[in-house]
Amino acid sequence: MVINGNVWPSEDDLPGFFNEIKEYYGEVLHLARHMFRLFALSLNLPEDHFDAMCTHPGGIARLMYYPPAKDPTPLDANHKDVEIGLGAHSDYECFTVLLSSSAAGLEILSPDNVWTPAPPVDGSFIINVADFMMRWTNGVYKSTVHRVVNRTTKERYSVPFFFSVNYDQLVEVGKVSIKHYDMHLTSVP
Repeated sequence: MVINGNVWPSEDDLPGFFNEIKEYYGEVLHLARHMFRLFALSLNLPEDHFDAMCTHPGGIARLMYYPPAKDPTPLDANHKDVEIGLGAHSDYECFTVLLSSSAAGLEILSPDNVWTPAPPVDGSFIINVADFMMRWTNGVYKSTVHRVVNRTTKERYSVPFFFSVNYDQLVEVGKVSIKHYDMHLTSVP
């Protein structure tokens, strides 16, 4: 089955899969819009500041699979990164809502340049700030540099949802007052 360019397994092969993913997408889209309201409040902006910019937002969900590790020993300074499932990167939208996997593997690069495991917490989400939000806020929010290294003997699944404002939304960086920062977020119609 092909819908909107996506390739879906047939209903016979995987009953209910499409409807479950569609329902999940709707719920996480709602959560992402709520998160933007929290970002607005954290920036001393009106809670609904981003609402008009998210009427038909960029929202891309991916279903990711990482096979079990061939060698479940942790990486160390002398170990080659030969089995990294997804190399170090930051996301490019405003932020990512990541459904936490039941298997470990996500690592965040700390400000001290140390890879720190983000242990899975059942039923939780991880929010990664992405490059667009960092640029838009003049660095008040920093992009989350992360990677995936499945060092377990379990399969790892991940469902990132990359969220942004409307793709035709013009934005500019300006000045606003945020605690010790000085910046302003505006939109240009």
